[in-house]
Amino acid sequence: MKVKEFNLCLSKIRSGDKTKIKPIYDTYSGLMLLAAFDVVKDCNAANDIMSDFIKNILDGAADTEYISNPVVWIVATVRNYAAKYTRPQTSIISDTHLTLLSKSTMQLTDTEREVFYMYYLCNYKLKEISEVLGRVLIDIKQEVESINKKLQHIEKHV
Repeated sequence: MKVKEFNLCLSKIRSGDKTKIKPIYDTYSGLMLLAAFDVVKDCNAANDIMSDFIKNILDGAADTEYISNPVVWIVATVRNYAAKYTRPQTSIISDTHLTLLSKSTMQLTDTEREVFYMYYLCNYKLKEISEVLGRVLIDIKQEVESINKKLQHIEKHV
């Protein structure tokens, strides 16, 4: 989802069209879940945090007029929710897989992790990542190759 599409969805949600949460959820749910799990280390709590985040968007909590980098905003906001969160509930992804992914992404630099979130969890195209981050496309391609090398061991565990 491009930045413009994301902001258009938020605008329509603020105007009352709650159905516009679906494209945001479809695009960013994996990112939300991982960002929450990275803080709380509990799959049940991560699911609850993601639900709370979505509910607050629907209730108009995302009242910022324009969000220039949805990935950074989502990660920061969800991590804030997670820092305050204490109550676990149900799980949709196994704790083992989330733990493995969370630990694995810690091997990445901050910029690699941001590209990882955008490329693998949010399904951004390389060109879109280049545009959002204001970086040269070849650098993004090299970053993805580096990420792939660092995270090759994940395939063996999934």
